[in-house]
Amino acid sequence: MIVRKKVYRLLLISLLSSLLWACGTRPGWEKGKPENGHRTLVKVNTDGILQEKKILENDSNYVYLKFNDKGELIDSINFVNNKREGLRIHLADDKVYYETYHRGMLNGLQQELYSNGTAAYAGHLKNGVKIGEWKFFYEDGAPITYEFYDDKGKLLYFIKYTKDKKIKERKGSEIIDMQIDKKQIKLSDTLTVALLLAYPPGSTENKIIFSHSGQDQALEIPVTGPETFFQIVADRKGETQYHIEYQWKMKNAEKPFIAQRDFTLEVTE
Repeated sequence: MIVRKKVYRLLLISLLSSLLWACGTRPGWEKGKPENGHRTLVKVNTDGILQEKKILENDSNYVYLKFNDKGELIDSINFVNNKREGLRIHLADDKVYYETYHRGMLNGLQQELYSNGTAAYAGHLKNGVKIGEWKFFYEDGAPITYEFYDDKGKLLYFIKYTKDKKIKERKGSEIIDMQIDKKQIKLSDTLTVALLLAYPPGSTENKIIFSHSGQDQALEIPVTGPETFFQIVADRKGETQYHIEYQWKMKNAEKPFIAQRDFTLEVTE
């Protein structure tokens, strides 16, 4: 009975090996030539063309490479403690994908490029969840959508474009977040205001209009990206109402889009 089981086992192994060979890949990893003092393991197809390679620092830390049937590199990634780490670059469907990993999870910049080099999308992930700005584009570079997420993956702002770059749908406020470093300051002290703003593709004339009660002229601050910082000096005593207005336009649009925030500050002597 034991002999019969062994025979069945050998027959099964032989059959699996034959199937793998018929599919074009020799079964299992084989020892390759050392590279820069490191051991290598390789998989080749029945024509002897390299399909996969591991360049090992040790059994759990290595570089993994994958090749197409012509032996051309199509995928590369580092493994640390048997988990993906760092930048992965891989090719599929005439596109190039850039993925960033930390401890086996997608963390950091993620990007896809069309065959002409134009970005199909770009954005950041935190433990596999979208955060911050995400931009999606057609192959000619025209925007499809612009999305802004908080650090938990909640969608805060969204724009969808038509093919001719006009805004079809818009949700949320362009002022994503506002932080001030003090709630109470003394006369002549400096206050720092930090703004996190939506900065949609195709937007122009982006600017902040800042004013407060009792002020004769508003302060105009150009905006060149999603993070904007500016400082103000407390020039009057007592409770003061401050007003922030973020303006931006699409090319050839008649009116700007406007988002507003207010805050109150107590100024003492």
